[in-house]
Amino acid sequence: MPLLKGNLSFARFTVELPDKSRSAAGGANPPAAASAKDLRRSVPKGLRRKAFQPLVVDSEDDRSAGWVEVENSELIEFPPERLVFGEHFLFAYRVDRLRVPSSVVKSELAAFAAAYEEENGHPPTRSQKKAQKELIERKLKRRAFPSRKVYDVSWNTQSGVLAIWATAQNTVEEMHLFIEESLEIRLHPMTPGAIADSLDLPRGALTPTADLIGAVLAGEVGGE
Repeated sequence: MPLLKGNLSFARFTVELPDKSRSAAGGANPPAAASAKDLRRSVPKGLRRKAFQPLVVDSEDDRSAGWVEVENSELIEFPPERLVFGEHFLFAYRVDRLRVPSSVVKSELAAFAAAYEEENGHPPTRSQKKAQKELIERKLKRRAFPSRKVYDVSWNTQSGVLAIWATAQNTVEEMHLFIEESLEIRLHPMTPGAIADSLDLPRGALTPTADLIGAVLAGEVGGE
């Protein structure tokens, strides 16, 4: 669990909560945002709905992903005492993947083709090799142990900031969408570009100023 071990690599988002209710016809009163009490009911429910499910060896799936408890990636119950820590929700995203070594498949398939040709006087057809490859992969899959990766999520309900404790862009993007789908919230990246867009800053506002560029150049000349 990277979060509890002190890993400081994460991506931050602001959380946009769903409307608790719709205003009456005419829209006289604005809808109220979900309260802390609402979240204590909805968050565990959403996590359980998209909880991690172990891979089934005989299925065609070679990857499974879903929510687990932050302190034990085998648990998917999310009771308050293992989900709520002060003003934070803490949970984790588990990804299991079964990888059958291609070199082993290739070797066993070559052995099958050689034995078939020796017995029948001609090599196996393309469809026969394809069927045999599927049999080999299923056999090897039963012996394989899935690799496991767990990525933590922390959501500070006071500040409204959610952190995904991962750095790979594809992982962060996958978790971003999965969080929104699971918890029915919206996440807005807290990056300089995103913040500039939200503030409607003019184009080029985040580029180095002329004074800064001059100072850098002066430092380079002085260093020579």
